[in-house]
Amino acid sequence: MKLSIGMIVKNESIHLRNCLTCLKPILERVDSELIIADTGSTDDTVAIAMEFTKNVLEIPWNDHFAEARNHTIRVAKGEWYMFIDADEYFEDTADLVQFFKRGKYKRFATATVELRNYLSDGVKFNSTHLMRMCKLTKDTKFTGRVHEQLPFTYPTANLRSHIRHLGYTDAAENDLKLQRNFPLVKLAHEENPYELNHISYMAKHYLSAHDFDEAKTYIDKGMALIGRNNKESMFHVFYDLLVSYYIGTNTDGDGYRNAIKTVEKYIKERAHPSYASIRILHQKGYCHFMLSENAAAIEAMKESYALIDAIAAGKLDMFEAISFFGGVESSEYGKWACAQVIAECYAKLDEFDNSFLWLERIPIIDADITATNLIAILASNRLERAKDLFQRVTDLYGEEGKEALADECVARFDRVIQSVQNAAFVVAPFFEKYVKVVYDLLKRTKPDSLSPQGVRLLNSVHQLIYYIHETDEMIKAGNHMGALNNIASAAAADERFGPLLTGRTMLLSAVF
Repeated sequence: MKLSIGMIVKNESIHLRNCLTCLKPILERVDSELIIADTGSTDDTVAIAMEFTKNVLEIPWNDHFAEARNHTIRVAKGEWYMFIDADEYFEDTADLVQFFKRGKYKRFATATVELRNYLSDGVKFNSTHLMRMCKLTKDTKFTGRVHEQLPFTYPTANLRSHIRHLGYTDAAENDLKLQRNFPLVKLAHEENPYELNHISYMAKHYLSAHDFDEAKTYIDKGMALIGRNNKESMFHVFYDLLVSYYIGTNTDGDGYRNAIKTVEKYIKERAHPSYASIRILHQKGYCHFMLSENAAAIEAMKESYALIDAIAAGKLDMFEAISFFGGVESSEYGKWACAQVIAECYAKLDEFDNSFLWLERIPIIDADITATNLIAILASNRLERAKDLFQRVTDLYGEEGKEALADECVARFDRVIQSVQNAAFVVAPFFEKYVKVVYDLLKRTKPDSLSPQGVRLLNSVHQLIYYIHETDEMIKAGNHMGALNNIASAAAADERFGPLLTGRTMLLSAVF
């Protein structure tokens, strides 16, 4: 058997079926098994699990995640072992399947996949590359009472398959997990006060709680223990924590400057770029950006961007992936975040061609990115680019799950149009589409306002859209007088768009 997939669960009936269904392509195409250990569910978790596998264990829970997971390792029969949680599911398994089908697994000892942590809107995510699979030997076991880990050994394969994690979509549920885990972290630290993993988790907890003084106590303790040992696996973690501390306590720019100095010291000590460098360079770029040091921000963000590309090319040391390091900075979303900052900095330097070059690398997935595009377009006076931007936004329009995003992007676009003197020139090439999209937006967002009284309350551009749409409907129905009156109302709503009404005016004049 090539692969054993292990899970621990408790009261996971909401997520479990989806998770296990998405494992089917692996279980069907790879010689593999699924082992699920239940730690005391009171819902129908066990019944769901048994629909997918006979290997369902019922084990006691003793406040120790590693010990619970090790129950699945003890009965595993595969050459390799992989673990996944119930609130995660594979969105793409093709690369993982081929890793085993083509025998690539024989050349490696461990493998990483991308874990995408989706946020509350279900669209945005941060992600990191985590080691989730390893060769199974007699010495393979999880360690850690909480935030448990498998041993990392080289060589490692970086798989393109990725997992969607839903654990952060519910803020209340996430807070409960943090509250549940902290006593275990504290207990683990008390059991072994010099274990760097436990010290780092204590620091992370206090940073997330904005208790910066307490966080600094643990950061300093960790920094003292690692000293200048840049080969220590936690070296990057404590430098990152120190940078996060300085950013969190910034006042008058001092925190940002201290964070930059910390990154520069890290780079000097580390000597060569690695997986951890992605995030720490991103942090440096962010600090320069916040200090309006645009050229320095561009340089740091470009370095971070290039290292993310190096992951896909297999040219980056992935050792730090074991330490849950990276976040949004190490994913495609991280590349877009870098590109957005780079574009904004170039725009501030009046280098608009460079700004557009980087903006074009970003898909429209966020209304903030639309705003960045619009700022650059207006500042450069290259208004013809607005056509391409609007096209990219409306390409999202109507796609399942993206209507709200498209609405927000269109609304931002519309607000900018209202402030542009030659607005007719900007929208002329795609005026018909603009009318349709914005009218549909109005119908959905203001269903009770599209009455004669309600229309008068709309801003001038929205009034124009309403009158033009109604004019076209009246022309289709043969109500030429009503259509002509609407044209007059549209022209009065916003005279900047008068040239766009000429064709309709001529058509109606010919009727009379």
